[in-house]
Amino acid sequence: LHRVDRRQRQMCIRDRSSATVDGVSSFTAGMDIDNGALTIASATTADIDVAAAATYDQNAAVTGNVTTASANADIGANITGTLTQTAGQTNIDGASTISGLVSITGGTLDIDASTTATTGITVAAGATVNVAASQVLTAGTITNSGTLALAANSTLWGTANTLNNSGAITVADGGTIIDSGAINNLAGGTITFNGNGNLDSDFDNSGGEIITNDGAIIAAGAGSTVAVVGDALTNQGSGTIAVNAGTLNGLSLIHI
Repeated sequence: LHRVDRRQRQMCIRDRSSATVDGVSSFTAGMDIDNGALTIASATTADIDVAAAATYDQNAAVTGNVTTASANADIGANITGTLTQTAGQTNIDGASTISGLVSITGGTLDIDASTTATTGITVAAGATVNVAASQVLTAGTITNSGTLALAANSTLWGTANTLNNSGAITVADGGTIIDSGAINNLAGGTITFNGNGNLDSDFDNSGGEIITNDGAIIAAGAGSTVAVVGDALTNQGSGTIAVNAGTLNGLSLIHI
């Protein structure tokens, strides 16, 4: 076990089995983790790059950008910077705020604790974000071209403008999608409610933003109700609204 609690220019882990940062530390040239395991146990200032063969466990705040392709990355503290996942598996297992853009270009991100992406989150085609039951993913802007899966009673909350979806968003029973601005379901995009749920644009009631649908909005839960909270909806292009089961209600106006 290698422990680090000092200022260093750079850390590279290639041959060591593990390293732990257990004192407030700064690495001005960053940290490159090629193999083995890195544990962040104290506040650390560094740009951190975790390779596919490495393991990353963040239990204290990081100031810097974190990039990971690891199949085993856990984040349980704040990041003042960006989070980029290019492949592998990342679990956010403790309440975390990430100030910069969260960019998921490959692999799977599991939201297992309350998470705030202050700037926003982008999910590329082929990538997946899972929000665990009763958890909240809050983001400034939300752009999804991959898969966003909300488990039972979980929430996807956009605090700025806008939510743009050209991928697949699935919502389990009791799930909620809200945005303070507009919700745009683009061509090829699907939003599927598999139980009771809520869909609400202009959540802060300040800009009059609406829901625009060029894709498919689907109610699929037998005996369930999907509430569109008093919003107007413009259905255009190849857009479809399908009530395959249950009820869809609450629309103030539909533009076709």
